[in-house]
Amino acid sequence: MRQYRGKRLDNGEWVYGSLLFVPYTGMTYMFRDAARIVKLSEIIPVDPKTVGQYTGLKDRNGREIYEGDVVKVGMDERITSVSYEAGCFYTIIDDSRYRLGGWETESVEVLGNKFDHPHLLKGDGNA
Repeated sequence: MRQYRGKRLDNGEWVYGSLLFVPYTGMTYMFRDAARIVKLSEIIPVDPKTVGQYTGLKDRNGREIYEGDVVKVGMDERITSVSYEAGCFYTIIDDSRYRLGGWETESVEVLGNKFDHPHLLKGDGNA
């Protein structure tokens, strides 16, 4: 089962778990445990713009890497964000896409995310 995170609509805190989108309402929800039936009180409305999928990878400090994270990458420590498209997580550096795979995560460090820390991406042009 894929893991996601999103910011709660009521208080802006991050919620981690499974994703539920209800088309007829247009609402996006998160719930923590997909292995069991949840109570309605455990289904939490989140801002769909903040939803990001877990890459399955950890950075050089052991921190989980999610779509939407702002990361420092490589020997030259370029700052960019993590995106997902067509079944692949990637970063963009100098207008080129670089696939994010397990082999290079020792050169990746999560600095924050573009929702809580948009200032991290200012002036870099690689987001």
